[in-house]
Amino acid sequence: MSIFGNSRGDGQEMSFLGKGREWIILLISFLVASFVWLIYNLSLPYSVFLDYPVLIKSDIPGYEPSTKSDQRLIIRGKASGFYITGKKIDSGSKAVELQVSEKMVTRLDGAHETFCVPTSRLRKELSAVLDGKVDIEYILTDSLTFKLIPTWKKKVPVRLNASFDCKSQYKLYSSVRVEPDSVYVSGASSLVSSIDAVWTERIHRTGIDENIQAVAELTKINGVELSATSVVYNVDVKRYVEESVKLPVSVRNLPPDRKAVIIPDQVELTFRRWYPIIGMVNPDDFELVIDYESLADFSSSDIVPEVAGFPEGSFDFRINPTMVESIFISK
Repeated sequence: MSIFGNSRGDGQEMSFLGKGREWIILLISFLVASFVWLIYNLSLPYSVFLDYPVLIKSDIPGYEPSTKSDQRLIIRGKASGFYITGKKIDSGSKAVELQVSEKMVTRLDGAHETFCVPTSRLRKELSAVLDGKVDIEYILTDSLTFKLIPTWKKKVPVRLNASFDCKSQYKLYSSVRVEPDSVYVSGASSLVSSIDAVWTERIHRTGIDENIQAVAELTKINGVELSATSVVYNVDVKRYVEESVKLPVSVRNLPPDRKAVIIPDQVELTFRRWYPIIGMVNPDDFELVIDYESLADFSSSDIVPEVAGFPEGSFDFRINPTMVESIFISK
């Protein structure tokens, strides 16, 4: 007996482990060889039949620019195993986009919205689309028919979706101008008929103390094409100053036999003028009036006087107090 144990048993165990490693190496080698064989075969070209759904792009006036064909396009061509396998996995298959011109198509008799294009006229276009993927041998589909949706076109105004807050003692000097102030919208009649205007993106400007000229993007409308994607808007602002005068309130259309008593007998009128100021103003340049004939009660009432006369360039009038009491008595 060996002092180191059972040497025969140990040898058998080592032999078994050696054979196990050999099997693992053999299996790995087989897998690698199979993978290389698969890659090689998939890279080879094969002549097969292929079919595709077709998306037609057209420039025919008065119709939507794209639609799906009623037929699938069937061709025979050479393609790599990779490409063929990918098409088999993707059973839906991505549509082939083909551009056709008005000269290439024929309108079917009795069908104003149905067109036909011979595939012989599309071979060059198809070869360009499938370039590097499929070498076309021949096309089995004789022609492709497709329906186009008629489009409407109309002119609508552009609406500015904006708010402008000026700096203290500044004010919009004129209406905000938009150029162009209208655009053409085109698309399916069901969509275009409901569009009354096209709005811009939301704009909010604060602290304005100078004129603004900027670009506003138009809001996109699904399924509708716009003749412009943006507009230019112009905002004119100007500085102003506030002034005030005290003056009486007069009564118009007062009958000769009636007398008016206005309380208070004078009010304060605050107004604004553009800066720089041109000339001076005085109370005689303004007129505050009450129209007797417009009153519902001819005895007495609280009335807001009307600014009937004022110097050119004056605006934003405020009266303090806002209302006056008017009493009408017989003489």
